[in-house]
Amino acid sequence: MKNKNILEMVRRILQKHPQSQDSDNDLLARIWYSEFLSYGVVKETATTFCKLLVEGKLSNPESIRRTRQRIQQIHPLLRGDTYNDRQKKSYKIRKEYNK
Repeated sequence: MKNKNILEMVRRILQKHPQSQDSDNDLLARIWYSEFLSYGVVKETATTFCKLLVEGKLSNPESIRRTRQRIQQIHPLLRGDTYNDRQKKSYKIRKEYNK
């Protein structure tokens, strides 16, 4: 789903499903369920995945992201190309700004 559609979808879910107001996992499950179905994932498979997510039986996506960041901070060899590209662009911008 594109970012421009996310705002309205999140707003709609928060209004229709108050439990999502206090549960990121519930909110994620509802969004991903809709996306799964739009990509042709079997309804039962999507339901099972989302149920596991809401019940907290799957790793939290935000925790995974933060852990990846921390590991890459400590171990530079595990950084991807995106990091290096951003550093190069940042250097060019700082160089231009300081002229």
